[in-house]
Amino acid sequence: MRGLPALGAVIYVPRKRYLFLPYCHYGIYTGNGKVVHFAPAIRNGSKENCIHETTMEDFLDGDKDFFVRHFPASTEEFKMLIRAKEKNASIADSLWQDLESQDCHIYTPKETVRRAYACARSQTLGGYSLTSNNCEHFAIYCKTNLRYSDQVGEVLDLLFI
Repeated sequence: MRGLPALGAVIYVPRKRYLFLPYCHYGIYTGNGKVVHFAPAIRNGSKENCIHETTMEDFLDGDKDFFVRHFPASTEEFKMLIRAKEKNASIADSLWQDLESQDCHIYTPKETVRRAYACARSQTLGGYSLTSNNCEHFAIYCKTNLRYSDQVGEVLDLLFI
């Protein structure tokens, strides 16, 4: 594994295929070899999907390396990048309208870490949903205040092309 990421970095690791598609697992690097992510954990004596802190080693789950997702400095540029990624015009328009209603902001690394810990403490983002509340939604939310997933968009593009 290369060196550790910067504090507050949105990191991801490719995983094996889920059903028929490969996917990436996302989290927020919080420093000292720790990551906050949305994944299965033992809580109150049972296994459930929740936002929690783990070690970088556990986050990597046998993989040797991670990748860092980079964000533009301005929120307008970020929204434009999201819109440009959507291949299906009606999905893009719908997504754009949804994003317009959200208060997008590119948070500093320290703010991103604080938001990740706040989500882990409160569990107020709601239950896990592959299509609307997954680890990528969580990580991007911590950095931008948007609930968004490129991976979900890619699947929708495949289904509706």
